[in-house]
Amino acid sequence: MSCCRTPWWPATARARSGFGYWTEVPDELRDAEAVIAIGEPLVSASVEVFTYPQEDYTGFDDYVSLTEDWLRSDEFGESTIDDVSDVTADDLPAVRFEVTASSGGVNQVMWWVLVHGEHAYYDVVGWTVPSEREQTEPVIAEVMASFEELEDEI
Repeated sequence: MSCCRTPWWPATARARSGFGYWTEVPDELRDAEAVIAIGEPLVSASVEVFTYPQEDYTGFDDYVSLTEDWLRSDEFGESTIDDVSDVTADDLPAVRFEVTASSGGVNQVMWWVLVHGEHAYYDVVGWTVPSEREQTEPVIAEVMASFEELEDEI
């Protein structure tokens, strides 16, 4: 079992922007560890991609288990995993968590897709605030579905 969740910096995946007003999230608003961050500047919503080297885990099940443990931990904040399902992303096996969370007084709805890539593991994370869910969830789903692992091996 791996000791931690430390992203790998090289961008080895991409997600498509160009959905309405969605654009690259400015550095001061994005998670410092995200290799990709696309969001809607007029509402609280974004999609971010994090890359993790497979060598840091004993396998994809270990990666999923550690992520689930982290999502339930105090380090992540007050959260509930509402649904877990097996899905695909870019024709790759993946696991999708739907999470409701509260961090720093902000309530959030999150979709956390863990992708078993050929070259790395990926977190494709979409989130919004509950009051914007109806408006933003379809766009978030479309951006998340545009995830592609790049063919270049790192």
